[in-house]
Amino acid sequence: MALSNVNSGNQESLVIVDVFKDITDAMIVSLESKSLSLNYSYGRSLQILTALQKMNNSTDQTIKNSKYPLFALFMPFDEVVGGDYYVNVKIPKIVIAVLSNNTDTPEARYQQTFKNVLYPVYQEFKKQLARNKNIVLEHPDYIPHRKRDNPGSPPPKDGGGIIFGDYVDAIEIYDLQLTFQLPTG
Repeated sequence: MALSNVNSGNQESLVIVDVFKDITDAMIVSLESKSLSLNYSYGRSLQILTALQKMNNSTDQTIKNSKYPLFALFMPFDEVVGGDYYVNVKIPKIVIAVLSNNTDTPEARYQQTFKNVLYPVYQEFKKQLARNKNIVLEHPDYIPHRKRDNPGSPPPKDGGGIIFGDYVDAIEIYDLQLTFQLPTG
């Protein structure tokens, strides 16, 4: 957990990217039963692409093979402070992507990547959001956001997206609204 004292006082701060790390770590544990892993990355588009390229350039095949499924949290995002809880955040974009190819039909993509990988990862993400002690949420289906299935193409550049060097299928999540609190006790 990423809590730290601010100015040596009693006020604590919460690092949002670390909360997402906790969430993706919990997702990995749950997804292991489906033989799925997850690569969590965050930053601006270019920083995420650079991290993926470093993995691709690795001489270690295990590192190369661990690029996907990718869970990419796009930055920057604003943290609105001063309400009843610690902070409200609207995450502009999250991409869940899996390696694909450029020849499969949309029907084949939904059978191979969306139903077997992307939807299970997306559902587990919502479930772990609701379970996280730093997030104020009553039910995983009540999370305000927009979702876009993107079969068989690099994610578009609109809305702060990136063009992957690899051919991917993706679920794109836009404008995810979350309220964070400091854990009690």
